[in-house]
Amino acid sequence: MDAEEFERWIASPSARHDEFDADLAELTGAVDRLEADAESLTDDPDADVWFDCTLRRRALALQVADLRAEAAELETVAERLGDDPDTVADRLSATRDDLDDLDARLASVAADLAAAERDAWRDRYGDRLSAFEATVDDADPRSTGAPS
Repeated sequence: MDAEEFERWIASPSARHDEFDADLAELTGAVDRLEADAESLTDDPDADVWFDCTLRRRALALQVADLRAEAAELETVAERLGDDPDTVADRLSATRDDLDDLDARLASVAADLAAAERDAWRDRYGDRLSAFEATVDDADPRSTGAPS
């Protein structure tokens, strides 16, 4: 973000929220695609698709957590800049509902992936999944050791 973009972002509550809404829409689309791919495992079990979906589900959960943290930051910025508190509260309430929905959808995908999992798949990908989980856990904004 250059200085001009930052100035516009600071000066305009709608610019801040529009940018956030675009990120949320992109994330919602990614969850839509993940659900479709995970659902395909019901009819056509495939280890590579399962592995890909498992990684994507965890990465998307991290993105939801990141957007949730960003929503809290937007609220703080709005308070400090004196934005209309009712407007901010309404927008962020709807945003939190959307994020809760994404969390629920990702939990459902996780359950579907667990049901589709085969022992051979876990044997084949287990080490890579564990390494990925450890890396993602380090970056998770909900964990105490996350970078800020």
